[in-house]
Amino acid sequence: MSGDFEGETRPRREPLFNLPMVVIVSVGLLVAVHGVRMLLSDADSEMVLALMAFAPSRYLSVAPDDFVWPGGLPAALWSPFTYALLHVDLTHLVTNSVVFASIANLMARRMGALRFVAFCVITAPLAAFGELIIAPFEPAPVIGASGVVAAMMGALARFMFPPRRPAMIGMERQEAESEATGADAAEGFDEDDLPAILRPTASVLATLKRPAVLQFIAAFAIMNLILFFAAPMFLSGSGSGGVAWMVHVAGFVAGFFLFPFLDPVTAYFRAQRSARGA
Repeated sequence: MSGDFEGETRPRREPLFNLPMVVIVSVGLLVAVHGVRMLLSDADSEMVLALMAFAPSRYLSVAPDDFVWPGGLPAALWSPFTYALLHVDLTHLVTNSVVFASIANLMARRMGALRFVAFCVITAPLAAFGELIIAPFEPAPVIGASGVVAAMMGALARFMFPPRRPAMIGMERQEAESEATGADAAEGFDEDDLPAILRPTASVLATLKRPAVLQFIAAFAIMNLILFFAAPMFLSGSGSGGVAWMVHVAGFVAGFFLFPFLDPVTAYFRAQRSARGA
């Protein structure tokens, strides 16, 4: 009896990383791939880069100095995915991993592991082909997870920001509760009042009408301009350390439009609205 009581009162040990397991595994994969490359010789590491990096010239046959990308058709098929696993150096890896984990924490908790993985797998090539469309003759290969990070930032724009300021929402709720009956208050439930992890996405037009969303998009654009001109060594880009702003823009757009189709919260509320309409 005393043993059971002691077991119940013993303080529970907190996990070292308070992150969903799928996020920990994802970051661990990035670290493992970079660690393996560090153990290889310079020649072998360059070969891994040539096989796994995304390069527009691989598809357009415009590589400089008649260089032929190794791997043939298989590499052309897998490199739009595998480029996101590679990083220029330790600083690049740590920066992308920290930003990835901080945003993925909310995304994975909202979407669940399988949907989160699907989101990353789909948006990685969509972000990469932004480079092919915007800068098809860029000679340097693209590597890094920041295209997927940008896609997650695009997804955040769809549900993170309510249409009104939280203070105004609270004031309106208090006024409604003081003037309405319990039944009326229930009928006045507003989905936009929910916390971000449970808030359904709005339409594209409704989302873009929210001042906070426009400010978020402007901040994203300014951040990329700063990185492009002032800190090209910190985020993903070419093998020489440049910032692949085209990949970031394409990733953000892909995440912004794709997210509602993979989001279980949006699907739930859509089903609820359909049921009420029926």
